[in-house]
Amino acid sequence: MSRTLLIPVETAAREFDGKLLLALTARKRGWNVFLGSQGAMRQRSPDLPKGVYLSKSARRTNKKHFSRMRADGHRIAVLDEEVLIRESDAIYSMKHEMGAFDDVGLVLSWGDDSRKLLQNLPQLKNVDVVATGNPRIDMLSDRLRDYYQDEIAQIKSQHGDYVLFNSNFANVNHFISGHTRFKLATWVPKAQHAELFNEVRARKTSLMNSFVGLLPELANKIAPKKLIIRPHPSESDEIWKRAIMDIENAEVVFQGSVVPWILGAETVVHSGCTTAVEATIMGVPCVSFSPFQDPDLSLPDALSLRCSTQAGVVEAVDKLLRGQQEFNPASPANKALLADYIVNDARKLSCSRILDQLERKFYDPPFDAETEVNRKADVPVRELLKEFARRLFLKTWLGRYSRSYSERKFPELKKDFVEKQIGVFQHVLGDFEGVKLEKVDRNVFRLR
Repeated sequence: MSRTLLIPVETAAREFDGKLLLALTARKRGWNVFLGSQGAMRQRSPDLPKGVYLSKSARRTNKKHFSRMRADGHRIAVLDEEVLIRESDAIYSMKHEMGAFDDVGLVLSWGDDSRKLLQNLPQLKNVDVVATGNPRIDMLSDRLRDYYQDEIAQIKSQHGDYVLFNSNFANVNHFISGHTRFKLATWVPKAQHAELFNEVRARKTSLMNSFVGLLPELANKIAPKKLIIRPHPSESDEIWKRAIMDIENAEVVFQGSVVPWILGAETVVHSGCTTAVEATIMGVPCVSFSPFQDPDLSLPDALSLRCSTQAGVVEAVDKLLRGQQEFNPASPANKALLADYIVNDARKLSCSRILDQLERKFYDPPFDAETEVNRKADVPVRELLKEFARRLFLKTWLGRYSRSYSERKFPELKKDFVEKQIGVFQHVLGDFEGVKLEKVDRNVFRLR
């Protein structure tokens, strides 16, 4: 029985490389694999082969998508991208509808910390939760370091030596003006939703403004080295561009995966995000600016040199660059801490552990799966009406912003680019020979 895997990608800069590795690993194990943007994959759901849809979360509107995809004959697994760094356990639960996991057969987590949290969610009931790690962690391993070699060389050639600041303020600095990413489930009382939102907004705004004041001072201190500011994929660049408007050795850049930017950096300054985890695993020192305690930042802070003042950040970075600050990202304490949060065994990639669990859950015994793409599937009238409404919306002012936002998170994928990246994997790992790529739809590809 053919095994089919649908791998959607929401944010290309964050997920694409790791999920391409997962797709190649699945193809090698005999899976029928489709890889593409989350939106395009959902649109094509009725006429794609019945298979396992590997969602990146089960938050809010995913519930209705899961229900529709189950009706189309698919099975749902969740590889949660959002649970590693979170506001709090309580708020994480509030971001899921009570029926969020009704159509989900399996949940896969980064490690034991997130597994325990997920298992205790009232929404999960009897759904299997297994700690497998994440393909994004595979991309940080020593065996895949050469995957980014050309990108690092290009970055260094263009920017020279630099310090990287990675921001994480989409809650208060969204790409679409006036939009917010802080959305809770409909079962949360409106008053509680408003109270939590105001609390998070006040804290994040205060921290963001502190960074706006920090960056010019930091750039001046590290000159002639450069300060690269990389906004979160869901953030607007404008506030950061204004902050460094008159600073010659600072630049705002959003380009490609963050991994080569971290690897090429002298050190990383962050605002409490997954960057601290990624940098620590790859041996790049991190400085955390935390003027007040933030439940978001407990893990990123613990892995970093934590500074509570702007002057402290500038001093810490300066000492790191001069070799006057002792800080070992690969310290026993950091390794022990990460072991509770991330499954990361060099002997077996997370991609393989994920596929082990998908095969166990959905194909032993297998469900009835179709193997061919149905290119002439009937499209329900409601879907045609929704598509018509979507196209009208895209012609409006807000729609143009929305389209720009979607293209920032997932630019159109060219077949030759994906083939090039497959070739890099083949070269670096000496594996996956003979894989062919077929374009099924805009931003949807099949590995053959």
